[in-house]
Amino acid sequence: PAGTYFAMTRCAGDDVAYVRELIAGRGVAAIPASVFFSEPARGRGLVRFVFCKRLETLRAAGERL
Repeated sequence: PAGTYFAMTRCAGDDVAYVRELIAGRGVAAIPASVFFSEPARGRGLVRFVFCKRLETLRAAGERL
């Protein structure tokens, strides 16, 4: 994304479970969006990725996804 280090995307099901599965299964970290909401249910189904990493790190993550 131009002008930011973050991208929010939808995921199937619970965002916390999805992120745990992503880390365990693919070795790629993300942030469950529900942690950013005062009402966590409003952020369920959203995942936040951050891109302030070295290009080779991002490429490796893209390959694992």
